Amino acid sequence: MLAGKASGSLRMAGGAPTEVDARLDDVNVVDPKARFTLAGLGGQLRWNAGAQAQASELRWDSGALYGIGLGAARFAFSSSGGELRLSAPAAIAALDGQLRLEQLHWRPREGGHGARFQFGLAVDRLDLGSLSQRLGWPPFTGSRPKRHPRPQVSPGITDEVSNGTIARHAVYPL
Repeated sequence: MLAGKASGSLRMAGGAPTEVDARLDDVNVVDPKARFTLAGLGGQLRWNAGAQAQASELRWDSGALYGIGLGAARFAFSSSGGELRLSAPAAIAALDGQLRLEQLHWRPREGGHGARFQFGLAVDRLDLGSLSQRLGWPPFTGSRPKRHPRPQVSPGITDEVSNGTIARHAVYPL
């Protein structure tokens, strides 16, 4: 379900998009399968295939991901060369701790290559007991003060072990 105001423009050249400019005002998004919700989504998102960087920003008032409440967040972006990038880290309150999106790169489908999505996430003091309860997992206790490397979403699932940290890189079709 979508509610709120949205407007935008799309420029094309040679059958391919060259520029997107979307404006959102107090948009609420509710997944019918209850996987995620966003409330008060707003701002302007700009993407371009050209060399000149374009700045934009999105924000939300609150949200949830698989029943895990998310606090207000603001995301500053820059786009050029066909890539959308997070300009500065974004903090999101969750589970009595904080998720910090440190990097985000997105590139749309191009030629014979699928869309590419890469992000870096830091986790600070999440309540693991609350997390396991919300996800229906066996009870965990404590908090998670670890930083996770930048997973790349591309074909295949790989595990990376470094300095005692295990990272799983997974595929999410776009």
